[in-house]
Amino acid sequence: MEEVKAIVEKSQQFRMNHIKLFETNWDPYDNSEGNDVHDSVQSGINVSKTLRAVMEPLFASHFGESVLDELFKKFAYNVKVHLDTEKTKYSVITLLLTRI
Repeated sequence: MEEVKAIVEKSQQFRMNHIKLFETNWDPYDNSEGNDVHDSVQSGINVSKTLRAVMEPLFASHFGESVLDELFKKFAYNVKVHLDTEKTKYSVITLLLTRI
Protein backbone atom coordinates (compact mmCIF):
# COMPACT_ATOMS: atom_id res chain seq x y z
CA MET A 1 0.00 0.00 0.00
CA GLU A 2 2.92 2.30 0.59
CA GLU A 3 3.72 2.23 -3.14
CA VAL A 4 0.18 3.29 -4.01
CA LYS A 5 0.32 6.11 -1.47
CA ALA A 6 3.64 7.30 -2.90
CA ILE A 7 2.30 7.33 -6.47
CA VAL A 8 -0.79 9.32 -5.47
CA GLU A 9 1.30 11.81 -3.49
CA LYS A 10 3.85 12.15 -6.30
CA SER A 11 1.12 13.03 -8.80
CA GLN A 12 0.14 16.04 -6.66
CA GLN A 13 -3.35 15.87 -8.20
CA PHE A 14 -5.24 14.18 -5.36
CA ARG A 15 -5.53 14.19 -1.60
CA MET A 16 -5.90 10.70 -0.19
CA ASN A 17 -8.78 10.61 2.28
CA HIS A 18 -8.83 6.87 2.86
CA ILE A 19 -7.05 3.72 1.71
CA LYS A 20 -7.95 0.14 2.55
CA LEU A 21 -6.58 -3.25 1.55
CA PHE A 22 -8.77 -6.33 1.65
CA GLU A 23 -8.86 -9.79 0.13
CA THR A 24 -11.66 -11.46 -1.78
CA ASN A 25 -12.05 -15.00 -3.03
CA TRP A 26 -11.31 -15.76 -6.68
CA ASP A 27 -14.81 -17.18 -7.02
CA PRO A 28 -17.23 -14.23 -6.86
CA TYR A 29 -19.97 -16.55 -5.52
CA ASP A 30 -17.85 -17.92 -2.67
CA ASN A 31 -18.56 -15.80 0.41
CA SER A 32 -16.92 -18.18 2.86
CA GLU A 33 -14.10 -17.02 5.08
CA GLY A 34 -12.42 -20.42 5.44
CA ASN A 35 -9.68 -21.99 3.37
CA ASP A 36 -11.82 -24.81 1.96
CA VAL A 37 -13.26 -24.83 -1.55
CA HIS A 38 -16.59 -26.65 -1.53
CA ASP A 39 -16.94 -27.21 -5.30
CA SER A 40 -13.70 -26.61 -7.19
CA VAL A 41 -15.29 -27.45 -10.56
CA GLN A 42 -18.03 -24.80 -10.19
CA SER A 43 -15.56 -22.31 -8.72
CA GLY A 44 -13.26 -22.82 -11.72
CA ILE A 45 -16.18 -22.12 -14.06
CA ASN A 46 -17.18 -19.02 -12.06
CA VAL A 47 -13.65 -17.61 -12.11
CA SER A 48 -13.33 -18.32 -15.84
CA LYS A 49 -16.64 -16.59 -16.62
CA THR A 50 -15.65 -13.55 -14.57
CA LEU A 51 -12.31 -13.21 -16.35
CA ARG A 52 -13.93 -13.85 -19.72
CA ALA A 53 -16.35 -10.97 -19.17
CA VAL A 54 -13.39 -8.62 -18.86
CA MET A 55 -10.82 -10.11 -21.23
CA GLU A 56 -12.91 -11.50 -24.10
CA PRO A 57 -12.73 -8.40 -26.35
CA LEU A 58 -8.94 -8.22 -26.01
CA PHE A 59 -8.42 -11.94 -26.66
CA ALA A 60 -10.89 -11.95 -29.56
CA SER A 61 -9.12 -9.06 -31.28
CA HIS A 62 -5.73 -10.78 -30.95
CA PHE A 63 -6.56 -14.45 -31.48
CA GLY A 64 -10.02 -14.48 -33.06
CA GLU A 65 -13.30 -15.59 -31.54
CA SER A 66 -12.93 -19.21 -32.63
CA VAL A 67 -10.45 -20.01 -29.83
CA LEU A 68 -12.30 -18.38 -26.94
CA ASP A 69 -14.55 -21.25 -25.83
CA GLU A 70 -11.66 -23.70 -25.68
CA LEU A 71 -9.35 -21.15 -24.03
CA PHE A 72 -11.73 -20.39 -21.19
CA LYS A 73 -12.69 -24.06 -20.79
CA LYS A 74 -8.99 -24.88 -20.26
CA PHE A 75 -8.62 -21.91 -17.94
CA ALA A 76 -11.59 -23.10 -15.84
CA TYR A 77 -9.97 -26.54 -15.59
CA ASN A 78 -6.62 -25.03 -14.54
CA VAL A 79 -8.33 -22.92 -11.87
CA LYS A 80 -10.13 -26.04 -10.61
CA VAL A 81 -6.82 -27.92 -10.36
CA HIS A 82 -5.27 -25.01 -8.46
CA LEU A 83 -8.24 -24.69 -6.10
CA ASP A 84 -8.01 -28.40 -5.33
CA THR A 85 -4.71 -27.66 -3.58
CA GLU A 86 -5.09 -24.05 -2.38
CA LYS A 87 -7.87 -21.49 -2.00
CA THR A 88 -6.63 -18.26 -3.51
CA LYS A 89 -7.73 -14.67 -2.99
CA TYR A 90 -7.37 -11.39 -4.85
CA SER A 91 -5.87 -8.44 -3.03
CA VAL A 92 -7.99 -5.33 -3.57
CA ILE A 93 -7.01 -1.76 -2.72
CA THR A 94 -9.75 0.85 -2.42
CA LEU A 95 -8.99 4.55 -2.38
CA LEU A 96 -11.05 7.61 -1.52
CA LEU A 97 -9.45 10.56 -3.32
CA THR A 98 -10.28 14.25 -3.62
CA ARG A 99 -8.99 16.23 -6.59
CA ILE A 100 -6.74 19.08 -5.44
